[in-house]
Order: sequence, then C-alpha cells, then structure tokens
Amino acid sequence: MSSCAEPGIFGCPQPRRVGTLHLKAEFRLPGYRHLLNGITIHELRITSQIKSVLICGKVLPLSYRSLKTQVRESKIHGRGLFATTDIAKNEIVAVKGGHIISREELREKITPRLGPVEIQIDDDLFIAPVTEDEREGSMLYSNHSCDANLGIRGEITFVAMRDIRAGEELTHDWAMTDDDEYSVECKCGAPNCRGTLTGKDWQRPELQKRYAGYFSAYLSEKVARMNRRGSIR
Repeated sequence: MSSCAEPGIFGCPQPRRVGTLHLKAEFRLPGYRHLLNGITIHELRITSQIKSVLICGKVLPLSYRSLKTQVRESKIHGRGLFATTDIAKNEIVAVKGGHIISREELREKITPRLGPVEIQIDDDLFIAPVTEDEREGSMLYSNHSCDANLGIRGEITFVAMRDIRAGEELTHDWAMTDDDEYSVECKCGAPNCRGTLTGKDWQRPELQKRYAGYFSAYLSEKVARMNRRGSIR
C-alpha cells in the first residue's frame, strides 16, 4: 500500500501513484459518472474476474443506490431504503451489483456465511456478494412489500413504479424476481398483504396484471409463455 500525503478527490489523502487503470466503459448513473476515469488504483484484486477495487483503502460498493435514498431503520424488517426527496415514476432508484453465482453456490457457500444477500436473475443464477467485505456495498436494503413501489427493469435495475414522495420506504415485491420453492409468512403490514409469500407468486394472475412491465426479464418471458398457453386453451 502506498503512503498518503495530500488531500485527494475522494476526501481522503492523495496516494502515491502506483499505476493507473484505464477504463473504456463509462458509468452513466448519477454520482458515478467518470468515477474511475484516471483514478490511481491502490490495489486490484483479481481471480477469474475483477473482485474489488480499493481506493484509499476502501472497497468501492458493488451496488448503486440513488443519491435520493437513505438506509435507515424499517418497520417492515431491520434496515430499509427510504426516499429522502421525491422520486419520479420510472426513475432509477438502485442497481444490484455483485458476482454471478449458481443456486448451489448460493445455498452451500454464500447464504450460510452472509445471509440473504442475493437477487435472482435467471432460473438457477443469482447476483450476490461473495465476501463479508463486499456485503455492505452490495446490499440495496429494499424490503419486500405486497404494496411495493419499486419494480425491475432488466434483471438488476430497480425503478419507481409510480411517483414516490420523500419519506416513503422503497420496497419491491419478491414476486417480481423470485422463482423458487419457499413459503414464508409475510409481515410487511400492507393493507393488501398476502399473508404468505411463495417462490411461485409470479404465477398469480392478479400480480401479473399489477406488475406488468416490472418483472425481472427472465420472469417476464415466463409470464408471456404462460399467457400464450392460456390463450391457446
């Protein structure tokens, strides 16, 4: 690790140059534009992929949370994500980051150590942190609610399904992302709470209608196939 002497752009001391990483990609999310462009990298950990980048001794977060959000105590569960100012319909609120892992890896290696940290992105694929150091920077803190105000674009981008007022907790419905075998009690407290959540709730016709256009991409394809089969009958 290089010694630090004078203030740098991240509010931490400016490191001695140990090598510059030139990136072709440009982040286009608020607060991330040009974040790594021309920045001196203290350390680059590499296995089969880039695992983390340390700047001034801090691991950059894997996930993105809008500057209009804040993590604080939630009445639903533990900590939650809240709007600190108004958020417009379809505005990007968060983007989940992490490593692509299989269902087997998740159940055997990740969940026992880190708890529930994943988002499902395909039948047997999930995105999640894989180390304790990465956990906090990967968490979105969007709790489940049966009266959700966030939906999914693609597989990992969370957007507002309606105009959201400052102070509201930002939540999504697990039915938008999950295709699994679980069945658990729901305590979200919403007026329309289903009482029990299952990994097959995406199959419910009323939820397919309510969340049309906001399911994860792989579930959207499943819903479309289901509806095509139904129309044939």
